[in-house]
Amino acid sequence: MAGALVAVGAFALSGRDSHGDSEVAAPTASAATPSPGAVPVAAGASSAGKPDPDACMLALFAPDTFDSAAAPGLSGICSETDPRRGGAALRSIVVRAGSNRAPSEGMKEWAMLGWYDMAAFAVMRGRCCASAPPIALPPTPGGCEPIADLLNELGAAVASGGETKATDVVDRYGNAARCVTRGGAGSLFGRIRGPQGGEATAFAKTLARALPARTP
Repeated sequence: MAGALVAVGAFALSGRDSHGDSEVAAPTASAATPSPGAVPVAAGASSAGKPDPDACMLALFAPDTFDSAAAPGLSGICSETDPRRGGAALRSIVVRAGSNRAPSEGMKEWAMLGWYDMAAFAVMRGRCCASAPPIALPPTPGGCEPIADLLNELGAAVASGGETKATDVVDRYGNAARCVTRGGAGSLFGRIRGPQGGEATAFAKTLARALPARTP
């Protein structure tokens, strides 16, 4: 338990996750370009079918993440297309919400996400944002499956409530992340190493909250 608290404290103070990878610097607009064949995050969903983005996204965090009297606005995530910036923004929101109090379950989850903070960002947009523009990233090198395409597929699967499809995409995303880092290109996505132990498990909690048929 003490080790977990130390890891969460380091995450809050340094902007690094519990595995030591730092957040990527906000890229310029030219650094992220839509990947060919990207699937719109909210494909097939009408505006009327989407809940209020702020309330919807708040429900995808651990219940103790935010003080109900000072819940943050999150709807700006819907217009962000770069998952590196989006994941970093969500991480910062969680850190600010946890200042001056004991580490929340939300802080512990986000301290563990690593590579999967981009996946959590994609899930939140897919579940909560009507007609969100496709996620965009620089081309994925080395013959690895394109990260942007996978994140768009994940968002679309969550938007349609497709648990089986979402699970398949998450597995492929993990494989692509390992492929990228084996090729020495992890820094393009703000990571030095491939997915570490516990990251996928922490992310699974966000995914479970986002799929209506599942119990968080």
